[in-house]
Amino acid sequence: VIMGFTPVKQAFTPNAIIKRIKGEPRKAIWYTYWKVIKDHPITGIGYGMQTYNKKLLDRYNLKVPPEFNMQTFHAPHNTFIDVTVRLGIVGLALFLYIVFIFVRMGWQLAQYGNDDFIKTWALFLQAAFVSFLIQGMFADMLLGVQIILFFILMAMMTVLWRINEDHHGCSLTLSGTYHNDSMKKVLINNRNCC
Repeated sequence: VIMGFTPVKQAFTPNAIIKRIKGEPRKAIWYTYWKVIKDHPITGIGYGMQTYNKKLLDRYNLKVPPEFNMQTFHAPHNTFIDVTVRLGIVGLALFLYIVFIFVRMGWQLAQYGNDDFIKTWALFLQAAFVSFLIQGMFADMLLGVQIILFFILMAMMTVLWRINEDHHGCSLTLSGTYHNDSMKKVLINNRNCC
């Protein structure tokens, strides 16, 4: 109700939103980074203090349309683009594999954890990780305090996994495929051993 009477209302009109999207500086940033990824698809350009330097920017300003030219390199404002630019497709695949393993561990703990403590904490860590990934779509998350949070979440999930395994000798397996029914029965028995 209050928003309808304030200047904020004007910011959410369809025309205002379209104008903001057209003037979005991330389009130029992402276009330039797309060119970098195309030139270095496998290994990326690497990490380091001079990764995004003026010489590299000048070279890519010549390759992009004038409306996408940048005066200085801006961060990509997307963790997945940043990983791909710096580490290439190989690095992105490894990063996504780490994310997949984290999610899979959390899912298995939430579903088959030995007690409510394990299941609840698995859900909490999953929720924190999802919020981390959502923020990573619009910001660079693999530097500064954010990378510390990333590693803390990874460590907490690993600790939770170990606590679950040590609890009464029960364990879960990360394997999702079963070669025969007896292996499946072993997993089910391990789940129910407590």
